[in-house]
Amino acid sequence: MARTPAIDPDCCIGCEVCVQLCPEVFRMEEDDDGNGHGHDHKSIVYNPTGAVETAIEQAMDNCPSACIYWE
Repeated sequence: MARTPAIDPDCCIGCEVCVQLCPEVFRMEEDDDGNGHGHDHKSIVYNPTGAVETAIEQAMDNCPSACIYWE
């Protein structure tokens, strides 16, 4: 069974390292705070099978907040 990358949005600091290292899997998305001021950018997994596991693990290893994990 293949592993699926996931991000803990509460831990993501929006540094964009994962997007820079593995843009085929990760992208930034505004976190709408409910009052129309969506200023917090968070990383999301938009294509979990977009890259090989070693590329995803490189993003995991370089994430300063360690918020990317395998499900």
